[in-house]
Amino acid sequence: MAALLFALAVSVLSIALTLPVTVLGAQGKDFRKTADFEPGGHLTLKMDRSKVNLDFWDRNQVDVFAHIEPPENVSEDYARRAVEAVRIEVYGDSHSMTVSANFDDVPYIYRGRNQSRHLPHINFDIHAPRRLQLRAELDRSELALRGIEGDLNLETDRTNLEARDLAGKLRLKMDRGDATITGMRGALDVENDRTNLTLNRVQIDGNSRLETHRGNIDLRVPQSQGLSIHANTGRREEFHTDLPVTIQTMSRDRIDGTINGGGPELVVRAERGKVTLRRD
Repeated sequence: MAALLFALAVSVLSIALTLPVTVLGAQGKDFRKTADFEPGGHLTLKMDRSKVNLDFWDRNQVDVFAHIEPPENVSEDYARRAVEAVRIEVYGDSHSMTVSANFDDVPYIYRGRNQSRHLPHINFDIHAPRRLQLRAELDRSELALRGIEGDLNLETDRTNLEARDLAGKLRLKMDRGDATITGMRGALDVENDRTNLTLNRVQIDGNSRLETHRGNIDLRVPQSQGLSIHANTGRREEFHTDLPVTIQTMSRDRIDGTINGGGPELVVRAERGKVTLRRD
């Protein structure tokens, strides 16, 4: 009887070892959702540890595709459970929609009294109407925008930004990271910390502000751009321009003047940083 039980156990073990195993964590998983969305509506993005590409298309819909990649340097079992635990959330209606990545259920690894988590990385590819009101909150991510027009409110931490062909009002608040924007028409409200920002081919048609702390801003505008400049130039602040400025008032730490007869106000402050205004 004992010999029979041993033989059965060996047989079951052999079957278990030869069954095919699909390791979802080693491959990641995909998510897709398409929903109706009216041009000019409010779109909110809330992402961590993500690469986000937002592009326009000619449909009155938002299309969200996400590929969730397993974390590295963990067991296959933990990678699978971590990927499965991530939730991509798309909610709201055709006038106001939010897209977010939720990592709340990603499990912890316990080693004695210590615990840690290894979060998956997510690649988002999102399409939306050209005209929208955008709010993006990103941490430790990458953001790419193209062809978006409207009120654009971007707040990032340890995130790199690349954008092309924007229009409207851009409010940009960045803490660490690098950013390049090529092609922009509208107004700027920029507040950066430890960030280098390059703005190419920018037509300013509304009152604007550039403020940087421990970083550089390089702004290139058309040679014909008219501006009314108000720039701080203290001991720890640098402002340079290769466009001729007609000085109205000038002191040791401030310049007020006009470029090409004046135009929208441009307020400049660079604390332990530098702002450079160039002709494009």
